[in-house]
Amino acid sequence: MIQARKNRIKAMLIVKLVAGIGGLLVLVLWSGGFLLHKIAPGEVQAETGLPLPPESETMSVASEMVSPRIDLVGTVASGEKIILSSRISAYVKKVHVSAGDRVRQGQLLILLDNRELKQQLAAAEAGLAQARSEYERARKLIAADATTDQALTAARSAYETANAQVRQINVMLTFTEITSPIDGSHSTRLVSIL
Repeated sequence: MIQARKNRIKAMLIVKLVAGIGGLLVLVLWSGGFLLHKIAPGEVQAETGLPLPPESETMSVASEMVSPRIDLVGTVASGEKIILSSRISAYVKKVHVSAGDRVRQGQLLILLDNRELKQQLAAAEAGLAQARSEYERARKLIAADATTDQALTAARSAYETANAQVRQINVMLTFTEITSPIDGSHSTRLVSIL
């Protein structure tokens, strides 16, 4: 049983070897052109050149050396150039881009230190809360006919002034984030953090 199995394996190996050698021989004969019909060497009787229609023009063709590279002197400039600067005076906290970086519209480029503005906002919000309470108190007193119109007007004015100051500081806080107004390439950076 074992001997029969060994004989079968040997027979399969011999068949594979013979098939591989036969396939290789056919491939060599075919790639060498031995299996194709060949035309015997000699001259073919044919008219030289191609017949042209009577109205056609002929041109002479000549070869000449052409430089594979042409050097041109020039300057490449952007069609749209934007110079960004800060609208407020503050220390630079973080720079997010370097020269040569591609930027998208709205991408944060520079972050300025906003701690002082946040302190001013906290003080302005406290002043707004005080002015709101004074204004509410003056409205209740005018309803009870216990104060003058002048006091109500002064309280309203103080409230509106405090509200405007809070809005102004909130706008100033938006200036601490300098963003790209367009998609483009950042060319020169004139700011850095030490």
